[in-house]
Amino acid sequence: MTFEEGAVAMTDPMAVDFDDADQPDRLITMAISPMNRILCVVTTEPASRTRIISARRATNHERRIYEEGD
Repeated sequence: MTFEEGAVAMTDPMAVDFDDADQPDRLITMAISPMNRILCVVTTEPASRTRIISARRATNHERRIYEEGD
């Protein structure tokens, strides 16, 4: 899994976004990548530019969030 795959996954129209409870300046996105993997991508937007903090495969709990669209 690469940051590039995470960046492309951010374009998923079915992506689910929510605020990070521990880091209020960060956004967590569950999205599917072109490799058909559900990813958890954490971003921040300093100076109006989205920056990927981390991108990894989603856990089972995170996969359910994506699949249920919550």
